[in-house]
Amino acid sequence: MSTNPSTDPSYTLTPQEMADAVSWGRFVALKSIWNGREDNHGQPLKGEPGIDISVEGSCSESALGKIVKFPWIALVDVGKAPDLAGNIQVRSTKWVLKGSLIVRPEGKNPDNLDHAYVLMLGYRPIYRCAGWIWGYEAMQLGEWRDPAGRGGPGLSHMPNYGPSGPSRS
Repeated sequence: MSTNPSTDPSYTLTPQEMADAVSWGRFVALKSIWNGREDNHGQPLKGEPGIDISVEGSCSESALGKIVKFPWIALVDVGKAPDLAGNIQVRSTKWVLKGSLIVRPEGKNPDNLDHAYVLMLGYRPIYRCAGWIWGYEAMQLGEWRDPAGRGGPGLSHMPNYGPSGPSRS
């Protein structure tokens, strides 16, 4: 990632930014539900939980775009296209002390190992960039888990890196 978050990698969405991101997140979720898409665990997307996850994703993508000054792309139905310019994928979780950055190496929807993966912590409207890593580095450094116990492809759970993340070699 060519631009690193500042020494305070936090951002509070303005009311207009939040309204835009919430609207977009709801649209993406409803279109996914209509099209019968599954989540990353193979379960059908449905109802408010799926919508809320999509809304939080859109809000965290928008906030990261403001932090690193890269445009938020706001696309739908594009598979594994980046969330921000510069091949940046955004993953988010609510405020937790042990948030993990998940990178999926294989299975139905494998992640692109040439993209940068960023962990955003927060909940509308306040977000913080916890860290990032290149996909190929996540495969080398991650802890492999099968949290659902389905015997499927593992997930690489990365510990929180500092705001500057690892370097690309």
